[in-house]
Amino acid sequence: MKAIILAAGFGTRLLPLTKEVPKALIRLAGKPLLEILLKKMLTSGFDEIAVNVHHHADKIQSYLDDFMQNHKARIYVSYEPEVLDTGGGIKKMIPLLGMDEPILVHNVDIISNIDLHELFEKHKRLNPDVTLVVQQRKTDRYLLFDESMQFCGRGQPDLQGKNLICLPKENVKFLAFCGIQVINPKIFINYERRKFSSIDLYIDYSKEGGSIIGAQYDDFYWRDIGKLEELNDAEKDISEKKFSI
Repeated sequence: MKAIILAAGFGTRLLPLTKEVPKALIRLAGKPLLEILLKKMLTSGFDEIAVNVHHHADKIQSYLDDFMQNHKARIYVSYEPEVLDTGGGIKKMIPLLGMDEPILVHNVDIISNIDLHELFEKHKRLNPDVTLVVQQRKTDRYLLFDESMQFCGRGQPDLQGKNLICLPKENVKFLAFCGIQVINPKIFINYERRKFSSIDLYIDYSKEGGSIIGAQYDDFYWRDIGKLEELNDAEKDISEKKFSI
């Protein structure tokens, strides 16, 4: 199975830690974030993985060279001289993995106990173009879903500043994206832009009738550790055995 790790960010919310160390190599409970995610992917059956890099790219490349000497995995590195945003980064990596099957996409600064293999199998069974992992929690950037969990836009609960593909007749859900998804790679390759957000692509694609669905995982541990306070909270959760890596 194939996967992509988005790791090209500057990690500005983790300064001063990321001044000399890329976000992907920041340590949680003594382990680099990239190592935690790679091992979870390998355990889940993903053995062909692409990683995009920019900030301190040489350090990530050196780490991956060492990692591959000790683990059976094919890992490809996609260097971005200019950061291409989430969608552009994914699009650039797809030729490394091919377009013959779905691809798991995971942000490097997300930790969870979500079963990645189960998610991948669910995507294949339902066969949408994209499956977005979402949760019921507070966020500044809600995604909207209808009663059948079809993606229908983004906005706030008061629908101010909305960007709707369609307005559901009832039971509109405002959910938070978790930085984990499974994609049909062809929709990225066929998108004309080079630098773009994946959510912008999904809005455009849904307007054309594409199938983007949400997979809701409210009862699972999940944390975005892109901020210092979140990193510290995750350390505390691990010490209190609320989560293990």
